[in-house]
Amino acid sequence: MSQNPLLEVELYAFASNSAQFYLTPHEFDVDLDGNLYASLSIERNELALGAEAAKSALDLKLPPDCDLVRHLLATSLTGDTTSVTLRIGRRDSWGDYWWISGTRWMGRVLGVDVADDVARVRCESAQVSLKRIGLRRLYSRKCSHVLYSAACGASPITASAIVLEVYGRSVELDGGVPGCRSLRGGRPCACQP
Repeated sequence: MSQNPLLEVELYAFASNSAQFYLTPHEFDVDLDGNLYASLSIERNELALGAEAAKSALDLKLPPDCDLVRHLLATSLTGDTTSVTLRIGRRDSWGDYWWISGTRWMGRVLGVDVADDVARVRCESAQVSLKRIGLRRLYSRKCSHVLYSAACGASPITASAIVLEVYGRSVELDGGVPGCRSLRGGRPCACQP
């Protein structure tokens, strides 16, 4: 076991249809899998721990003159949604190899308020967004019942496959993704050659 501690950083990914921003509140940039997380002064509220963490709102304070704030102000006029993902990155103290050790929070930007010295970005978690009845109806137009409930009548989809190899977070299955052709009416889908 190594006696040297791991270095841990917060990594923020903001993505919309027109732009992506990768930021970190730490004093140095982080290059991770070809994405450069630029150092920027970011303060955030305390997030809940445990099961409540996914439901808590995320409030950020940023410099008002940064590119992300300008983008968020522009997209508030067009209605473009910007997603936010807060991940935790780790680096071995012996090298400069970074990896994602986990996702801390996911959601979307609700709005941005700009003052003279700070911009406040309000974000809502994905779990809260998807619990709204309007969004649930949007994604289940043909059946308003709870999926797989007795009233719905849908039968659960099951499949099995043999795992050939595991590469970190990637899993290679014998024959590709099982059941994919049956879900598309026998036509091949993008996940299988």
